[in-house]
Amino acid sequence: MNSDIVPFQFKKTNSPDLNRFEELVVPTRALTGREAVIYDKMKDDWARLDAVERTAIYMNYMLCNVNSALRVMILDGLEDHYAKLDSITDARIRPAFELASQALGQMTVEFAWQTHAMTTQKMGSIFREPYPEGVPRKNFWRRLLGTE
Repeated sequence: MNSDIVPFQFKKTNSPDLNRFEELVVPTRALTGREAVIYDKMKDDWARLDAVERTAIYMNYMLCNVNSALRVMILDGLEDHYAKLDSITDARIRPAFELASQALGQMTVEFAWQTHAMTTQKMGSIFREPYPEGVPRKNFWRRLLGTE
């Protein structure tokens, strides 16, 4: 993301602290005065969310990362396929290579779709898990998504 437009990014970490906005979203450069006011407002807004809402937002971010990784995987496969196809000079091998590549490409796309579906399902099941007694729940996301 272009830091001239959006001067914040999710912090890359394996165990984010979803309670503290500044541990999750960090500036990518020195902020202008107006940007600092906006960042502080975002911290305040984040603090007003409950645990379920924070989890849902972070899950959406993580799902976007999965989607991005799958697109890169498919693009890398296509680039490799066409580089190899362009290098084939024997007219007898080219049709066989194209046929095999078509089947392998289909398998790759199916794998990507299954990975996406499994990840989405798993994140959804985590989102629906009940929170321990005493954790505040406003159920904003569930009302918004029509699941409650």
